[in-house]
Formats: sequence, C-alpha cells, structure tokens
Amino acid sequence: MRRASGISQQSVRCFPMGPDRRMLQDLWLGVETLTGEMMKILFGVAPWALAALLGPLSALADEDDVTPTGAKGVQVISVEQARDLLGKAPFFDLRAPINFGKGHIKGAVALPYGQKSGKAENFDSSQDSFDIAKLPKDKSQPIVFYSDGPRGWKSYKAAVLAYRGGYSSVKWMRDGTLGWTTKGFALE
Repeated sequence: MRRASGISQQSVRCFPMGPDRRMLQDLWLGVETLTGEMMKILFGVAPWALAALLGPLSALADEDDVTPTGAKGVQVISVEQARDLLGKAPFFDLRAPINFGKGHIKGAVALPYGQKSGKAENFDSSQDSFDIAKLPKDKSQPIVFYSDGPRGWKSYKAAVLAYRGGYSSVKWMRDGTLGWTTKGFALE
C-alpha cells in the first residue's frame, strides 16, 4: 500500500496511546487507500493537503503491533530461505482457518493459534490456545512457522512456545504470506 506521507515515527510521539490515538490510526488506515479524486470529493482538499494534515498518522499505523525482529531460540528466516526448506521441513500456518483457505504455502499445515493475550514479547501464553501436540514428535526436526507478516503475532508466539516446549530447530518466517507473495511466490 502506498503511503501518502513520509512523516517519521518520531513526529508522532506526542500522541498518547489510547482510544483517541487508535481512532486516528483507524482513520488514517481508511484514508490512505483513497485516490486523489476521491479525497477531493470526500474531504474537499487536494491529496497533498490531506497528507500534510494526516501524515503523522501513517507513522502510528507503522509503529503499532509490529512483531519483534527475533526471539530467543528462534531463527528468523527470509522468504527465500523458507522456500529452500519446502519439502525438507514442515510448515505451519498459524492464521485463522478462513485465511488459510484463501491461500497458503504449498504443503503447509493449518495450525490456528487462538490469540487472546496482548501483542507483546512477554505475552501471557495461558490466555492463548495453541496445540503444540500437533508438532512433530522429533523435537530436533526443523519446523517453520508463519502467519500474515511483520504484524503476525500468532506465528511469533507459536515459535516462542515451540522453543519453550523443547524444539531446537524453530524457524520463523517473520515476513509471512505478505512477504511470500511480494516476492512473487505462489500460494495454493
């Protein structure tokens, strides 16, 4: 998605977190997809003017809910590295069944992660549901987790829980299906 502004995240640190900030973020996410003509009709301003007014909100959208870039005992892999593991390691798609049905990596197993805990590195796994018993019995076998992309907390959490559960070759494709399709790789 093209952003209407290149305003940095530092320019929005003055916005406190809370319902008002969330509302502004949601407004931006809806507005950023409008065409220039639609902006003129709906808001009575040129796209550049609207971008100047709402630009800082794009940084809010970028900053919230992004997964960590790594986790203890988990190897973060690129989509190219994941593609090289096809047929050599099982892939687990942690998204909801409806998203799995819309398209998944060939051969991946649907293993929906029931997420109730917060989107944080120190999440409370007791609030979530994840059937670790569906993972391979051989805990030394490489396993690959993925979900939607850098905002895909379900795959992050599953990878962390697999490592905590004794799996020694946990791979996390952080870029998820977004990164996979961006590289031109097919989903089935």
